Amino acid sequence: MANKCPGCAGSLLFSPSRQAMYCKICGGTYTPEEIDSSAGEMMDCSIYTCEHCGGEIVLNGTEVSSVCVFCGSPSIAFSRIAKGRRPDGILPFQVSKDEALNIISIHVKNARFAPESLKTINRDNIRGIYVPYKVISSDFYDAGWYTSSVKEYGQKNRITYAWGRAGTTVFYNVPFDASMSLNDEFSQRLEPFFFDDIKDFDESYLSGFYSDMSDMTTSDLKEAALKRFDEMFNEYTLEFIDGKDKKIIDTKPSMRINDEILYLMLPCWFYTYMHNGKTHTILVNGQTGKAVGIIPWDIKRMALITAAIFIPVLAASLLPYFLMGDVGQIMIGTHLVMGMIFAGIPLITAALVRIRKLKNSGFLSTSPSIFRYVKKRQA
Repeated sequence: MANKCPGCAGSLLFSPSRQAMYCKICGGTYTPEEIDSSAGEMMDCSIYTCEHCGGEIVLNGTEVSSVCVFCGSPSIAFSRIAKGRRPDGILPFQVSKDEALNIISIHVKNARFAPESLKTINRDNIRGIYVPYKVISSDFYDAGWYTSSVKEYGQKNRITYAWGRAGTTVFYNVPFDASMSLNDEFSQRLEPFFFDDIKDFDESYLSGFYSDMSDMTTSDLKEAALKRFDEMFNEYTLEFIDGKDKKIIDTKPSMRINDEILYLMLPCWFYTYMHNGKTHTILVNGQTGKAVGIIPWDIKRMALITAAIFIPVLAASLLPYFLMGDVGQIMIGTHLVMGMIFAGIPLITAALVRIRKLKNSGFLSTSPSIFRYVKKRQA
């Protein structure tokens, strides 16, 4: 049941701006430590199912719901109780809902060629969710083989070399989202989180927000950590290998987790919206306000702006061509063609690289797993 106000017995909610519990009825303010809450290694979460559309809502013991977030139906039936390990700590929300909406609005407005329809932010599309994270420290070792092409002094052609590199390092307090429904790459873009503000877990902090339980096993965690640390090792190593066309041939990473694995609840705002029949997600770090998520392009708007810039420049470049004689026209035409070739090739190459990166990031933003994850939470 929800935390009750000691003054008037009204429901208490956690306020990120006050960093305290407050009562909407009498205005009383209390720290989470002043509110009695249950303790123990395990905690209960209630699962509710919409009888109209079948959507599931996961609520912890301090939340109440009577409306389905999927179809708006008030017909919600209790389904079951899920029991999960009690977290070791929690990082309270420091970014309020209004602040998150403003951050998202700025994020959209700053996007190049963003459709005008997306610049109106819908308050009903945002959810504050405590995401489960596992935090580890680890001794890590890696050894790899790499190749690159090098042009030696005096040589006409490039030569392919093989390189071997190995190293050991120690990683401290690295967070991994512990929900298998979330894309690890997308959630990693929310980092960093600063753990100086971590509090002992208290269910009072959950009031007014939504939460998820970890479904990550120790084996899943080790697999995710090994993959991430290996990628970091390779990225660092490739910076110190000479040549071009660098490739990773093979690596042999290994690790040992030090100390206890911490189970923390970290704050995140999820904003979902529809565009051209696809769901998109923007994430906001509930501590720092960092926003991640690619905004789709308005192709027509992009074409109009590009044409507005390109046509005047092209007209100015061609004007001397029409004012000169045949010889001058040939010279200017030749220079224009050569200029377009030499300038166009690197520009097109850079554009293609940028589009590939945007496509990958856009895939993360439109990931069905992200949408399903958010869909199971109440707005």
